Amino acid sequence: STDIPKGTNAGDYTVKVKYVGDKNHEDFNGTDISVTIGKAAAPTLTDDQKPTAKTGLTYTGSDQALVTAPSEIPDGYIEVQYALGTATEATQPYTTSIPTATDAGTYYVWYKVKGDNKHSDTEPACVKVEIKEGKARYDVVSAQGVDHTHGDQKDAVIIVERSINDEATFDSFTGLRMDEKTVAGTDYEPKPGSLKLTLKASYLNTLSEGKHTATILFKDGQADATVTIRYEKADIPKTGDAASPGTWILMMLLGATGIVGWSAVRKKKEARKEDRR
Repeated sequence: STDIPKGTNAGDYTVKVKYVGDKNHEDFNGTDISVTIGKAAAPTLTDDQKPTAKTGLTYTGSDQALVTAPSEIPDGYIEVQYALGTATEATQPYTTSIPTATDAGTYYVWYKVKGDNKHSDTEPACVKVEIKEGKARYDVVSAQGVDHTHGDQKDAVIIVERSINDEATFDSFTGLRMDEKTVAGTDYEPKPGSLKLTLKASYLNTLSEGKHTATILFKDGQADATVTIRYEKADIPKTGDAASPGTWILMMLLGATGIVGWSAVRKKKEARKEDRR
């Protein structure tokens, strides 16, 4: 065609050139012409076209989305892509999935908007997101031997777990109170494995009868456990049981008194009979 070729989409084109001869000259091909149409420059994104960092995130033990997707993207663009990385670069592949995280810490979410065949991708940009450490909760998950009989030589063992970063439970332990009174460190023994706290029998045997509240103290919280101390009751003799020596002595005295009284009455009766004769 004698029309000059036109192109719309970005890409590489080759234009073929042919010279058409008159009646005295033959046609011949000229040199091909290579042409490139570049993609349109990426626009400056508006706030509505940028992902935004989630705020107020606190550790929950579950994955949480780190950013909120933009409400719109520019015309001629296909999708928003995300990648986790450092403060200076993305270190993971870009995908369309919004990044999530579980642990408390600072995260850098990189993003770019993918253009179509006419538009360049936007330059990667970064959003800083923070998940704060939540307030730890301490729970008694096991309590053995806390129902203690006075005089027994068995220790009590209480196990406490931390709801956040349980590995820190043992290092966070600071002490023990019983009924709001500080317990000497020689009366208990803490061990790691969450927190395995042994209350020694020698200490339990110093407690009064009844229920006591053991407050296990940590740097950032506490856990309570109930300790019950029981005293064995003396047996009360049942009907038919042998009486105590004091009881037998009393019965013998009462019996002797009765015999003496009966003898005196009998003698008086016999004396009256003699007088009548």
